[in-house]
Amino acid sequence: MNPRDAQSSGLCPGEPSDGHETFAAAVDVYADAFRRVSRPTSTSPAIFRQSSFYRIGSRYLALLEDAGRGAEANNVRAQLRQGEDKDKG
Repeated sequence: MNPRDAQSSGLCPGEPSDGHETFAAAVDVYADAFRRVSRPTSTSPAIFRQSSFYRIGSRYLALLEDAGRGAEANNVRAQLRQGEDKDKG
């Protein structure tokens, strides 16, 4: 099942409208997952964007922005950009 399908079906909480506790729990789950997943090494940006690291990180970034946690969001954004910009330098 596509993660977006799971979310829209209600199987995956994570929207501010889900209620404060549910939303906060989703942020915590993604924070834990993002810490645990390893960043791919020596991959092209296209492959990097298909990795679990990028996909989990992108969702975590969106949740942090929705939660108003800008400093943490900027940190995650910087980590994701490092993988995207590898071949540009």
